[in-house]
Amino acid sequence: YSSQVIRGKGAMTAMKKIAVFCVGNRLHLDDGVGPAVYDEVFRRFDIPEGVEMFDLGVLTMDMINYVDTCDAVITVEK
Repeated sequence: YSSQVIRGKGAMTAMKKIAVFCVGNRLHLDDGVGPAVYDEVFRRFDIPEGVEMFDLGVLTMDMINYVDTCDAVITVEK
């Protein structure tokens, strides 16, 4: 499984770095809130500069080093 990443437009300067982790299993309807939010945000909005959205499926420790580089992390999960 490979996660999808959407990056905001423009180069990051002294701006805050925000990650949005959309977690959930697309195959399980009761666990699909994170992926549904990811799809809707991507479809309806422009991602602001400094914001990265991740469709992770399952949140694992693989993201821990990335989290350390962020100013804020938002997790969307059922």
